[in-house]
Amino acid sequence: MKIIIHDYAGHPFQYDLSIELANRGYQITHIYFYNDIGPKREFKKIIKNLKIVPIKMTYTKDNFVKRFFLDFKYSSKLLNYIKSNESDVIISGNSPSFIQYNLAKYCNHNNIKFINWVQDIYSLAVIEILKKKFSHFGKIVGYIFKYIDHLTFRLSSHNIIISNKFLKPLEKFKVNTKNISVIENWGNLKDVKIVRKNNDFSKKFNLLYNKFRIVYTGTLAVKHDYQLLLSLISNFKEIEFLIVGSGSGYQQLKNNVRNFKNVKCLPLQPFDQLSKVLANADCALCLMHKDSSIYSVPSKILNYMCAGKPVLARALKNSATHDLIKSSKCGIIDTSYNNKNFFNQIKKLIKNKKLLKQYSRNSRKYAVKKFNITNITNQFEKIITQ
Repeated sequence: MKIIIHDYAGHPFQYDLSIELANRGYQITHIYFYNDIGPKREFKKIIKNLKIVPIKMTYTKDNFVKRFFLDFKYSSKLLNYIKSNESDVIISGNSPSFIQYNLAKYCNHNNIKFINWVQDIYSLAVIEILKKKFSHFGKIVGYIFKYIDHLTFRLSSHNIIISNKFLKPLEKFKVNTKNISVIENWGNLKDVKIVRKNNDFSKKFNLLYNKFRIVYTGTLAVKHDYQLLLSLISNFKEIEFLIVGSGSGYQQLKNNVRNFKNVKCLPLQPFDQLSKVLANADCALCLMHKDSSIYSVPSKILNYMCAGKPVLARALKNSATHDLIKSSKCGIIDTSYNNKNFFNQIKKLIKNKKLLKQYSRNSRKYAVKKFNITNITNQFEKIITQ
């Protein structure tokens, strides 16, 4: 069977799925957007039955109108490749709404099974963001995106969602529940390990062993609260912050902390360095805006857990992120969106070494139990073969 896995973002854990399916004898083509700025896997492994296809083109996320036309260009490049390379099944996720819709429509018209891997409900976040930026006009544009998402869900042979929290929105889109499966995301357990704090990465960037350090890794953009991170840095002078990231929020943060001595900002590091980066964390951060926290499970948290790190997070109480942290008992989560409350929680935690160790053990324990790639691939294979 020939399968295309299209992961627009080029995230590490989706590639693990491609490797596992290829090892089971499927002919896998893994397509990703080479120029998307964000955490990427290094696609170096040479494996039988696995072909890697990067889509390369200039791109910007700063201009909304320009971005829409660039999405159209990307969609054309993607479909041109698919048209010239036969496949039985296409699994696609992490794509902007327009790209995902065009792919679902093409598959529907050409008798290709299309599995819509719903990493977040793009249109619901877009509505909130555009309402703030463009008021009523933004709301109208947002609802156009909602309609496009609605069509994509309905055109898909199957929809894989990453949390039960996504069920209600899909029901509102009138998607047949028989065409929905829940498969939670996972961290890269084989690659992200527990290593000692004092390693060659620490020495390279002069990260002292005896400093209490909070680490943030990955994308820091529209969905993430960089202003809260800035406030943490300015209020906790006794703590060192290590920010390893990319995105618009990262650039703004970097520009605003030039005079702070308790923060180091580094660009995204190669994926094989992630264990050593996270080894420097006594706690690891994930800060989500209210609007984007409900239908999103940041993959950074999952790799924090693989590294056995206590998690400090902010998300709404009815979010999948809240449920993950509460069920795993891997850290604290602020649902109040009150900075004073959050800061007090952090102050109590950093003084409680026993609780920090317990959160650390719980993180790794959850990862080992839940992130078994063989078991996860079994779930995907069942959907593919059906």
